Amino acid sequence: MTKFKIYPEKKNKQYYSVIIFDNRADMIKYSCVLTKRPSHPFEAVAHSYWAYYKRNKKYKLSKQIGSILFYKNGFGAGILAHEMAHATTYYFNRKKLKFQIGNLIRPSKKWVSFDEAYAMILGNMINQFMMKYNGKVKTKSEKY
Repeated sequence: MTKFKIYPEKKNKQYYSVIIFDNRADMIKYSCVLTKRPSHPFEAVAHSYWAYYKRNKKYKLSKQIGSILFYKNGFGAGILAHEMAHATTYYFNRKKLKFQIGNLIRPSKKWVSFDEAYAMILGNMINQFMMKYNGKVKTKSEKY
């Protein structure tokens, strides 16, 4: 099993936990425990949630905002992009950013800025995944 964190935005400490299981059955079993409900078979999944931890008898909101689950040899570029797009959409919803993807003839300036932010966050998350999964060393400009 491989685990690491990815951050939707460089300046924000909120993160998704990425877990790459050794096999599909373990991934599905973990997802069922995480969501507390039975699951249908899937190749990968992105879950978004509010995580809490206990400190000094009080519950505090964690910086972890979800989990993205894969299994070894069970994903490629398409599945990776698909799950990261879900995670990016969940992040937008968490931030209460209204953004609808569709065929706009004349997109507003606000829509264009959200479109660019969405693409940047998606790119950041995929870039971090590739660096961490492939074991590449981070450069100063790619500090997460």
